[in-house]
Amino acid sequence: MVTGSRSARGRILGWYVLLLGVALVAALVAQRQFLLSRVEQDVDAELSRTVTEFQQVAGGVDPATGEPFGGDVGAIARTYLAARVGVEGSAVVVFVDGEAWASDLPGLEIVESGILEPWSTVTEPTSGEVELDGDAVKLLAAPVAASDRGAGVLVATIDMAPRLADVDRAVGLAAVASFAVFLLASLVAWWAAGNVLRPLRQLRVTAETISEEDLTARIDIERSDEIGQLGSTFNGMLDRLEDAFALQRQFVDDAGHELRTPITIIRGQLEMLDEDPEGNADAMAIVDSELDRMSRIVEDLLVLARQDQPDFVVLRPLDLVDLVTDLGQRAEALLGHEVVVADTPQAIVMLDQQRIIQAMMNLVRNAQQHTARGTAISLGADITDGALSLWVHDVGPGIPADEVATVLRRFGRGSRGPRSEGAGLGLAIVDAIAVAHGGAVTIASEPGSTTISLVIPQSDAPEGDGGRDQEDAAARDLEVVS
Repeated sequence: MVTGSRSARGRILGWYVLLLGVALVAALVAQRQFLLSRVEQDVDAELSRTVTEFQQVAGGVDPATGEPFGGDVGAIARTYLAARVGVEGSAVVVFVDGEAWASDLPGLEIVESGILEPWSTVTEPTSGEVELDGDAVKLLAAPVAASDRGAGVLVATIDMAPRLADVDRAVGLAAVASFAVFLLASLVAWWAAGNVLRPLRQLRVTAETISEEDLTARIDIERSDEIGQLGSTFNGMLDRLEDAFALQRQFVDDAGHELRTPITIIRGQLEMLDEDPEGNADAMAIVDSELDRMSRIVEDLLVLARQDQPDFVVLRPLDLVDLVTDLGQRAEALLGHEVVVADTPQAIVMLDQQRIIQAMMNLVRNAQQHTARGTAISLGADITDGALSLWVHDVGPGIPADEVATVLRRFGRGSRGPRSEGAGLGLAIVDAIAVAHGGAVTIASEPGSTTISLVIPQSDAPEGDGGRDQEDAAARDLEVVS
């Protein structure tokens, strides 16, 4: 995992460095092209200005005579060259009938090289580029005057080497600055990538320290971005796991405790078996009773184990009056005496019939265990503010307010009343069924009066019956009530 974490940081930095490097190189290339373009434009403008100035002089008067030049190319050239202030690397050569007639000092070397001969007799402005001593020289040749003394051509040149050297120096400085920026940005990116991935490293370290015995480690959340949300989600997962493991340990301890007693009784009875048929029959009766109790505990545990499965409840539309009537009949069969059934409003409700019967019979059995034999027990249903309330009332000793949450937990028992033979799972199953219906269990209790209700909202009832197969599967989890 360490290698993966470092690899993630390296990949992030690698992509960043690659993109930054490509961007800087592209910027340098674009900068160089821009500077070369500007040099080309400046050189072309300077050559055109030289030709224009020469033509302006040719259109004027000869300072020596005060008369127009009249096409005297030599006089024009002398006048122009005497007043010309050229830029660095520029030269001017004047040709008459293809022969070099006059030039400034930089132009002498060019004349001697003979590279301008192809442009000495042009009849229209022509630009070009030649090479002198390995350096590029850009030129513009243009006819400037013509008379009986001969046709004149002005060739203006500019050495490109100094200007290209300036471009290279500028690009070189930009490259040095870009490289410094590249190194600095890479270091910052390395630090930033580590900072961004730090919660992931903490998550890895925390995950490595987690064990079934210690689930207390958590990630420090210092940010609210996606990685911070990931850390919060991971901490929430650890909270749920810690609760689940704690509940599992408690569940296993409680289940072991509850099952240990009937197993001990059964073992003791089996060890006491003798040849007396009457004594053996009594022992076997006790064994059968304890096996039945173990079977009920296992069945209840299986029901609670299925409570998080999607088909734990299968909702169908039910007639509330028929449902309550059926519950009353089942309760009387279970208790062996009459049960008071309250008036029930006419309504169609969305419930899982088998699960509701299971929950209500658990409530009836719970009431029976905490009241004297033959004591009146009542049940009924009400609808208030879009919520269905199915309730069972008894006149037992009641449940203290501080034990309400306890009796709804698995293996939870109240302190009042006789200890039942059950495992303390009945009300936990009722609570699981209520929650699966989107509702809750409420308990209103005082000495001599206890009402336990399943409150199930009905305003957003789901559609459809979920299918007979799922209903039959749910029914298989129920304890048969005769």
